[in-house]
Amino acid sequence: MCLFLLLSCCPWHPPASAGDENKPPQITGVKFTRWPELVGEPVVGYVNASDPEGGEVTVIAVFRLVGEWARGVPEAERVHNVTARPAPEHGPHCFEIVANTSGWLPGTYQVLIVAIDSEGAYTVHSHEGGLLALRLEISPPPQTRVWAVAGLGLLSCLLAVMFMGFVKALRAKRPEKKWLWSFYPEIY
Repeated sequence: MCLFLLLSCCPWHPPASAGDENKPPQITGVKFTRWPELVGEPVVGYVNASDPEGGEVTVIAVFRLVGEWARGVPEAERVHNVTARPAPEHGPHCFEIVANTSGWLPGTYQVLIVAIDSEGAYTVHSHEGGLLALRLEISPPPQTRVWAVAGLGLLSCLLAVMFMGFVKALRAKRPEKKWLWSFYPEIY
């Protein structure tokens, strides 16, 4: 379904004559240099793809939410297509993929690389490096710190009062001081 949606967006050209069959592009290497763990961090990778006939190639990275994370999620939110841009500084047939994961749902994404030539032939490469697992890190609101400090202050006051009560309960009652002349009756 995802591939169908992707290919339906590509321009369609009528097939070539029977003797002149179009060969699909070749993907010779896929390497990701940034493989994030948190939603919002970028995915960066490079793909080597070329057309055997020497035509232009378009490379698209498809990130598809899979597994239990995808249950109940609309198809439009499950699939993220990122068009790679040529990166001639890394080689003649090199393309750079930069995917911003901001706004993506947390979960596990299957990564597919699709190379399409100018005549509509395509090759799909499943990235064998594993699934992209993104998690969402939620930071507490700023008011949480105020409540935590107030709670710790109240707890320390309560502990101080309890300690003072405990010390008073354990303190032995001291005998009353007798005046000096009560010990020496002969002085009177």
